[in-house]
Amino acid sequence: MAKRKKIEEDEIQLPKFDAKEYFRREKEITKLYIIFSILAIILGVLSAILQIYGLVYVSPILGLGAIFFFIYFSDTLFHVDLNLKDKIGPIFVLFMLYLSTWILALNAPFADISPPSIDGVYYYKNGTWEKCEYYQGVYFVNSTEENVKIGFKVYDASSVKVRIIVDGKDYDVKKSEIESVYYITLSSSQLTGTWLDIRVIAEDSKGNTKSSTYLVSIKPSKVIF
Repeated sequence: MAKRKKIEEDEIQLPKFDAKEYFRREKEITKLYIIFSILAIILGVLSAILQIYGLVYVSPILGLGAIFFFIYFSDTLFHVDLNLKDKIGPIFVLFMLYLSTWILALNAPFADISPPSIDGVYYYKNGTWEKCEYYQGVYFVNSTEENVKIGFKVYDASSVKVRIIVDGKDYDVKKSEIESVYYITLSSSQLTGTWLDIRVIAEDSKGNTKSSTYLVSIKPSKVIF
């Protein structure tokens, strides 16, 4: 009985805690976090610069290729002795911070590669801009006024220049004070019995351009969509 008890006591002995090894490992993990964070920011900015200059496919290939290179040779390059389990956290930070920096560097206020967005078609009625009814590819203006203001909402992080072309002819464009609506004024006779081909071209301060085309007409009386 005493012999069996002694065997059980031997089996449940805990390994000795190696404080020196623990602090060494934690120190190297922290070191890798710092190095990978710095690399992620640098690679994210470089990828964004390459994309801005038109190297759309080179940008992610170079960035991700460099990431895998630094991960694979991290022990040699950064003089760390860690297993894969210890590297999971730093690797996750490297990927996420790289992607975040890349996306941030491509957008305002750092850069602006996105064109303006155009939302249409609106018409001015009773002091507000009303959305036109859309039916079978045509936007219908529900107005009986002699002169109709046709507008388009244009959004961008920077200032924009807007052109509105009706059946190949440039019109004088004004901006509403109520909302970011750019509009032209047409007579109702121009819109009655037919539809007009209206093209909207918006260009921001960085030269990014967006173009949209709409067919617009006066809504016929006694017609319900």
